[in-house]
Amino acid sequence: MANAKYGRHLPAFILLFLTKGSTYGSALLNRMETEMPYNFSDGPAVYRALNELEKDKAVVAQWDTSAKGAAKKYYTITDIGMLMLCEFKIDMEQRKTNMEFFLNEFENTENKINIKRRLIVEKCCSCGIELEKDDIYEVKGKIFCDDCALGQHKLVQTCDPSAVHSAKLDRQRSGHTGTQGLTPRQKKFYEYIVANNGVTAAQCVEKFGLTPEDVSSELSVLRHAELGKGQKRSDGVYFVVWES
Repeated sequence: MANAKYGRHLPAFILLFLTKGSTYGSALLNRMETEMPYNFSDGPAVYRALNELEKDKAVVAQWDTSAKGAAKKYYTITDIGMLMLCEFKIDMEQRKTNMEFFLNEFENTENKINIKRRLIVEKCCSCGIELEKDDIYEVKGKIFCDDCALGQHKLVQTCDPSAVHSAKLDRQRSGHTGTQGLTPRQKKFYEYIVANNGVTAAQCVEKFGLTPEDVSSELSVLRHAELGKGQKRSDGVYFVVWES
């Protein structure tokens, strides 16, 4: 098949139009511009394609000098051109199938992207994780995840993945499970959380007479040991046992 820089299927459309009768270059281009849904070819491209088709014996050309003015070069499709047109049809059908597959798959992918965009509406301004609408905690006009919202005066970031990983490794090396390895105060925190099915940072401040910073530090230890985590409730953020 003819295939030049002007596009793979331009010769196919030229041959298709020539099945309707012989014509000359500018008239052919005019028909393509008026009848095709999308025509991306210009005059030079059409003439280059006609020259290639003539070399391939897909068309024959004849000069018409009968009319007044400049002579016109008329092109007529040949039997070879008809066979080539059939080959183009097969090629286009295969490409159409692939194009339909692409568009269907892209539509499915686009739907997933749009769904994700609808779900992920914010990011935690502290740790940067993406948040769905129901997981957003607003504290003093800022957006936080459940863990980061537990204590905004904290010294340690409760949901820091690297800190969690490091704490888990330390506990594994030491053979600690449950509350093993915790300080007496941290164990009291844990027991208080279990007994009350979750507590707020403010409740811990009042219970243990500590500063918000100290409470946040102790809760961070429990979080890194995967003994506790933040949980959003209708009346605020609670720290609950890990399995909740």
